[in-house]
Amino acid sequence: FERLSSIIIRSIKAALDIQDGARCLLLADHAQANGVDLKEVLPGLQQMAEAQLSKVSEAKRGKKKPLDVVALADALRLCHRYQVPRERLTVMESALRDAKRLPPTWDMAAFVKQEDIEKLQRRLSEDNPETIGAFQLLLDMTFLNKYTRDRRGGKVPSSLTVRKVEKVMNAKNWESYAVRRELVKFKDGWFARNKQTIQGFPYAHDLALKKLRSDLHEPLTRQWYRTVAQERQMDPDLREDLNEQWLFHGTGPAGVDGITSEDFRLDMAGSRTGTLYGNGIYLAESCTKSDEYTTADSDGLRPLLLCRATLGKMLYTDALKPDTEVLVNKCGLHKPSAALSHHSVLGDREKCSNTYREFIVYNSDFLYPAYVIWYQR
Repeated sequence: FERLSSIIIRSIKAALDIQDGARCLLLADHAQANGVDLKEVLPGLQQMAEAQLSKVSEAKRGKKKPLDVVALADALRLCHRYQVPRERLTVMESALRDAKRLPPTWDMAAFVKQEDIEKLQRRLSEDNPETIGAFQLLLDMTFLNKYTRDRRGGKVPSSLTVRKVEKVMNAKNWESYAVRRELVKFKDGWFARNKQTIQGFPYAHDLALKKLRSDLHEPLTRQWYRTVAQERQMDPDLREDLNEQWLFHGTGPAGVDGITSEDFRLDMAGSRTGTLYGNGIYLAESCTKSDEYTTADSDGLRPLLLCRATLGKMLYTDALKPDTEVLVNKCGLHKPSAALSHHSVLGDREKCSNTYREFIVYNSDFLYPAYVIWYQR
């Protein structure tokens, strides 16, 4: 052990001499994993962390080139790891938020303490009893005991019990979502010259009646948002002006890994149960609807993604067999945003078959998977 400790300390000193922050982090992680005391090199690690932070800060002030967010995140990680005074970090954390349009509720300290800093993504466990209780209320408030053929003969569970919750922090996907969300305000999309007013619930354009209807009830998740999420300040408020809602998406453990680290994949749409409303991403206001599409991990836990969804101008249909081509064309699948007449579809199966309402978007940038809710039936 003494020989190992000596080798690690010497290696850290050598990395400090050349100001190699990445190697210092790697060696320090190795040291801590093996119980090696870093007291001898801690002052040097702190000085190097502050030096890297100052370097990024000077580059930002100079504005000679775009802010290097990876370097900034790396410097912040070093500073958090080696206990650099908090007041030194506030400005740089703010710079990282601004550069990537990150939500104010993201814990920057947790966000930058990740293994692969270049990906700027992390799933953070939030397993305290209050958080578990808040999400249990969400499932209880959106639980409906209705069977559909997508269960393939399986029974509707009597209840869903939350076991753990993960907060998804993916800077690339959030930035894409935040930009696309803003463009909903404009009829001409990316050109951003022709503003429009978005009317969300209770309004939607009825495809069959060819007129705006105003009798649609809010998503079931809305009551939870007003009574629990807002009170706890869990996330930035939903954008009323863009018809932003909380909605569920059911998947399996592998799907969670892919969606939260990369993004939703339209080529996987309907891979298990078909595409009644076309090749889009299907969402639900009821946890029991999304539960139909989940699979369990080795511990029997199933994942529900709770997504921020920008629905914008909705196209409403209560047809038993909707005209998929019309829906897809009006909502702009594979079209530039300037061609969009609507942004989402509300398929009212509650009305036509007494089951569930479904919400469909045809562009993954209209969604951000904010939480993974792991539960048991």
